[in-house]
Amino acid sequence: MYLRKEGFPEVGEIVLCTVKKILHNSVFVSLDEYNGREGLVHISEVSPGRIRNLRDFVREGKVIVCKVLRINEQKGHIDLSLRRVNLAQRKNKIDEVSQENRAEKLLEAFAKQTNRDPNKLLDEVISKVKGQYDSLFECFGEVAESGESALIEVGLDKKLVSELTQVIQQKIKKPSVIVNRTFSISCESSSGVNEIKRILLDAEKKFPNTEISYIGAPFYRVVLEDASYKEAESKLEKMTELVEAGVKKVKGDFSVKKND
Repeated sequence: MYLRKEGFPEVGEIVLCTVKKILHNSVFVSLDEYNGREGLVHISEVSPGRIRNLRDFVREGKVIVCKVLRINEQKGHIDLSLRRVNLAQRKNKIDEVSQENRAEKLLEAFAKQTNRDPNKLLDEVISKVKGQYDSLFECFGEVAESGESALIEVGLDKKLVSELTQVIQQKIKKPSVIVNRTFSISCESSSGVNEIKRILLDAEKKFPNTEISYIGAPFYRVVLEDASYKEAESKLEKMTELVEAGVKKVKGDFSVKKND
């Protein structure tokens, strides 16, 4: 899997793990993207509320998505949380890994069809792509949308580029992830409703692929779609700042409700 990373993850990072051992009050896992580096999920971080038996929630061999809480590089300790990963984060991480596996399988199938060595081709393409893209699928998504220029820029052979581009554009669609947030907005002025509507419509125009819908006073649901989770989160954060500034300018109240 191309998504192999060196060293330690970052605090707050969402990581893919495999359950290795279950004790009375903790779960030991391997971090699949970090060469099997070991981490620990304390019972209090498995699920909210009282847990009588950890095996009701996890089992050996199960793949789970966790959030990194603390890291002690000197001791090699990584503390993780299962319960602090929301549904959107879990889905995006699983989709990310699934997409990467799909890209690698496409490359292997292409190698066999063109009488190339699958392992050599995989190593060649990944080594070229790695410096410019976070994942093989991200690169292939760019090819699917914009053509062979992405493969040319990473330095692949022109004949290989031409053949591979045709296959990618037949099989791969541009990657897409969705993030969401709930805003609490109120304004007591006589024109408050119209002011809020204007602010939200302005935000939708400035951030394409965004949908803001009314849930019920004072809540509004924001859904933003982008090619990568990192970019989607970044844009959603900027949108939040824009909306908050607009609401405060008209002397309204603004807050963000955490989505579980």
